[in-house]
Amino acid sequence: MFKCSNVKILKLKGFTLVEILVVIFIIVLMSGIIFANYRQTGLQFALQRSVNKLALDIRRAEEMAMSAKEFEGTIPKGGYGMYINLNAPFNEGYIIFADCDGDFHYDENGGAPDCASATPANPYPEKVEQIYFERGVTVCKLCTAGADQLHLVYTPPDPKVTITEVKEGVESQPNYMEIGLKITLPNGEEKNKWISVNSAGLIWIKQ
Repeated sequence: MFKCSNVKILKLKGFTLVEILVVIFIIVLMSGIIFANYRQTGLQFALQRSVNKLALDIRRAEEMAMSAKEFEGTIPKGGYGMYINLNAPFNEGYIIFADCDGDFHYDENGGAPDCASATPANPYPEKVEQIYFERGVTVCKLCTAGADQLHLVYTPPDPKVTITEVKEGVESQPNYMEIGLKITLPNGEEKNKWISVNSAGLIWIKQ
């Protein structure tokens, strides 16, 4: 008979249920942290892109005025501009428009007879293009307290810059030297940016 001596029997030990649950919890926790940071970073990029595009579109309206670009077959009397209405449903971004009648503000229902072959009975709208922000990004404030609409118009050949705000339905005199727009993220996010435009046509982005 053979005798086995000094033979160590190895015991294989597996994971307990508690250990598995701890590992799963750690994985879920790390995934949540990574996802939250990813979402926040995505929102910040959306905000930055929207702010940059708004600044470029303001500059585009200025260039359209300087180049005397035709709209509906004629050169707008007042040039081109940007219109923002904070009271619009869901804040529908902003509008590039042709100031056909030279009144330095956007006429939603048409530019009267100054636009091409328009007639009082059938005026052409002054809207050139409607631009929307990325989802969740919005203009939440104008620099003048209580103002809810902005008309920013560039009139050639300089071009002359006319800034007009509307506060509680009352239109201000178009003599502002500078206007600021606060662009922000949804759900009360703290991060936001400002775009400022002055009467000399300078545009800059700031925190």
